[in-house]
Amino acid sequence: MTDWRRILGICVVAVGVAPAVAGPLELSDDNVCAWVLQQVTGSELEAEVAVVRTFEEFKDAKAEVAPLRVKQYRSPEQGMAQSVACKLSSVEGLREKAGVAGNLLGEQRSCKYAHQRMLEVEYQRLAPGRRQLMPADFTLLEDETTWMGPLWLYPNPYPALVRGDSGGWQLQGKVLEVSNAWYVPLPASVKGVHYCTVVAPEYLRKVLSGD
Repeated sequence: MTDWRRILGICVVAVGVAPAVAGPLELSDDNVCAWVLQQVTGSELEAEVAVVRTFEEFKDAKAEVAPLRVKQYRSPEQGMAQSVACKLSSVEGLREKAGVAGNLLGEQRSCKYAHQRMLEVEYQRLAPGRRQLMPADFTLLEDETTWMGPLWLYPNPYPALVRGDSGGWQLQGKVLEVSNAWYVPLPASVKGVHYCTVVAPEYLRKVLSGD
């Protein structure tokens, strides 16, 4: 049987503009989600960061592929952020919806992998005299997986960095992944996505420096 959804999808991609390749991004407090996108897709794609200021607005926000745009929400909204929620396209979504060539993408990686890289980056950024903890002092837990948007959104802020029962620090991301397969009974706008909630870099730096 002819899969007209695939054919139509290919036609849409053919007239779209493929995302640009930016090279590896340097992590900053403002571009967390664009940086996380590169980590979890094994790519160097350049994504625009749409900063969403309120939780109510973020609930309805969607990751976009044309142009490539990620949605970023920092929580809590007042004071130092503790977590950053990122609405991202998946490797599958980038390939099938945005027409990104396979050689520009890696395997789909976890939010846990992004946490591992962030921990390494933020530790190296601290001056030696400010380093009170080392990456080895943190336990990287497997991502908490959810299958529905409302479950991914809560709690808010998400406790991505907490002390465990033994007193050590634990890092855990939260993921929502939706396939782009034609038979998934969801709107196209929420298919081919890989949402990640991670610790806010500034909060991680605060813990690393013992502040």
